[in-house]
Order: sequence, then structure tokens, then C-alpha cells
Amino acid sequence: MTDETQIPDNHYLAVLVNPDGSVYAEVVQSLVDGQPADPLRDVTTVGGQTVESVWRPDLEGTEGADGYRVPYRYVGTGELDA
Repeated sequence: MTDETQIPDNHYLAVLVNPDGSVYAEVVQSLVDGQPADPLRDVTTVGGQTVESVWRPDLEGTEGADGYRVPYRYVGTGELDA
């Protein structure tokens, strides 16, 4: 977990949540025009293929959020063309 005091004012902590509710990752992100990014994309190579996972802010999950940690829900994964 990242210490809130280490993150600049124009950034936030994106909490990427798997469909089963487990946390995939917590990553520091820059605000875009003062708002959390929508969507976030995680690009990685799996078995020689480049894939992209997409995460969207969980608007229902933001009730009670402190403005510093923003929950994101997994939307899906797709293969990217080389």
C-alpha cells in the first residue's frame, strides 16, 4: 500500500479490483483535467502475445471514497495487434 503523503496533489491512487473483489494492484496515476482517468489500460505480454486489460472507475464504489483512493473495476482483456 502506498503512503498518501508520498503522492503529489495532482495524482491519486487507483485501486484495480478483480471481478472476485480481490485487489489486482494499486497504482499512482495523474489526474486528467482534475479527474481520475477513465479508462485505465494495463498492457502486458503473455505467452508472446501483447494483451490489454481495461479498468473503469467504479462510480458505485466511490461512496465513502476519500478522494485519494479511487476504485476501478475490471472490464475485460483483449489481444493487441503487433
